[in-house]
Amino acid sequence: MEVRASEKDLTLEVVYETPIPARIFSDPKRLKQILVNLVGNAIKFTHEGQVTLTVRSVEATSLEFAIADTGIGIGAEQQQRLFKPFSQGDASVTRHFGGTGLGLAISLRLTEMLAGTVSVESELGEGSVFTLRIPVGDIGDVEFVEPGSPQGFEKDSPAAIPVEEIQLDGRVLVVDDRRDVRFLTKHILTKAKAAVDELEDGQQAVDYMTERVNVGEVPNLILLDMQMPNLDGYETARQLRKIGYEGPIIALTADAM
Repeated sequence: MEVRASEKDLTLEVVYETPIPARIFSDPKRLKQILVNLVGNAIKFTHEGQVTLTVRSVEATSLEFAIADTGIGIGAEQQQRLFKPFSQGDASVTRHFGGTGLGLAISLRLTEMLAGTVSVESELGEGSVFTLRIPVGDIGDVEFVEPGSPQGFEKDSPAAIPVEEIQLDGRVLVVDDRRDVRFLTKHILTKAKAAVDELEDGQQAVDYMTERVNVGEVPNLILLDMQMPNLDGYETARQLRKIGYEGPIIALTADAM
């Protein structure tokens, strides 16, 4: 998220208003997905200014995350359908910013799975504040910690467990309009010894692959973002098949992380 914000010269800030519990009883994967969607949307629809994530404990029963931005804002009418599938502010938003309009609908569904709530306050042209509140479970014996303090947090996590080293032999084309995703994907793949080419637009991918197919030198695999402006992943994949690329294409989307 920091990389995405810096690409747009935005300030991304995290503020802890209160001490927070060192541990909560919830689904970390779903909670992360919701926050990625909400913060990612805030960055996406903000041209200048900042995005602020404020975290607070509410009566020792819930955690509240408020994502405030200085972006384009949302009108009252659009707010009524904002959390419905395949819906964004209006058609011009989809054309300009890309996306399928599924992110907030998925966020709402995941929030409901966590027995939480998500709401929005916004005015057109004045920015938005999305507020996520989730229950923390029985934390009577859990210590509350100050921001940034390691005290009380689990030091061992699944991510710290060593995994068998994977070695790849081939070339991968990564197509994504977000530099942070390309950077992370290339880092993982090159660490596994794969050769990586990267492009930031679907049309660039079609042009590049047309040349590669003509000379008979195509990548072994294409990783393709589905939500790019101009030419999205769906149409890009169709055109890649039309020009004769027969290798595997793997779809990537932050909305289904």
